[in-house]
Amino acid sequence: MTNRPHNGFTLVEVAVAIAILGVALVALVGLHTDNMGTYISERNRVQAALAAKELMSLIEADNKSPGVGVEKGKLADVLKDLGNSELGEEKELKQKYAGWEYERRVESLNLPLVEDAMRRIDIKITWGDKVNEKFVLSYFMRTTPGT
Repeated sequence: MTNRPHNGFTLVEVAVAIAILGVALVALVGLHTDNMGTYISERNRVQAALAAKELMSLIEADNKSPGVGVEKGKLADVLKDLGNSELGEEKELKQKYAGWEYERRVESLNLPLVEDAMRRIDIKITWGDKVNEKFVLSYFMRTTPGT
């Protein structure tokens, strides 16, 4: 037998290299998927915060204390009904907030010596079935006389 120099990789070396690359690519794809999920979740949370703040701004601008109780509905319908939405036109709102729900809960708060002195207003916006797919904005408002 003659001794020849090795000028390449063996089949085993190539197979091991491909296996290592495969494991690395699977890990990278999984990481990318997780990052996309986080991005979508945070984007929805920011949109919900903007919508809740706009709804709360409209309550503040009304200069009347809202009535005690619970109001629920589709977020796009509530924003459309209130008009002058900075979040978009009616068609755009229906597309952007399809499946999003809105709940406004108002309760009366008493202080010592003063009944119905304040109102606690909670605006909850949900956009999915998971527990963490919601945003709640709480606000305390002084009660105006006669409401």
